[in-house]
Amino acid sequence: MFPWWENGYTDKEEAIEVITNTLQPLLSSSFDTMILGCTHYPLLQELIQEVVGESISLISSGDETAREVSTILHYNNDLASEEALEDNIYYTTGPAESFKEMAEEWLQNDELAVYSIQLSKTSAQK
Repeated sequence: MFPWWENGYTDKEEAIEVITNTLQPLLSSSFDTMILGCTHYPLLQELIQEVVGESISLISSGDETAREVSTILHYNNDLASEEALEDNIYYTTGPAESFKEMAEEWLQNDELAVYSIQLSKTSAQK
């Protein structure tokens, strides 16, 4: 929906225009909740909220996914130790350098290890 934002282009006025144009079909509908379906959309949550208005509740799929994964890891006693958390490595299917720049600013950490990977299709697909 917003690939230009993922690439580090963050002009607020243009973002508002793109969000408004993208969500225009929904804005004439009656709804009270919107699920931010991509895990990076929460980075745009404030701008999306500005476009849809305060009466619409926004739910972050990233937050919900993190809560669910945390619950499963805790239940299976697979949570990482404090020592393991010191060496975070990030993998992205997009350009590593642009992700690294955005993540370092967002996480306020200028020493992230970021690698670009390609995912292959599984044989389970029909």
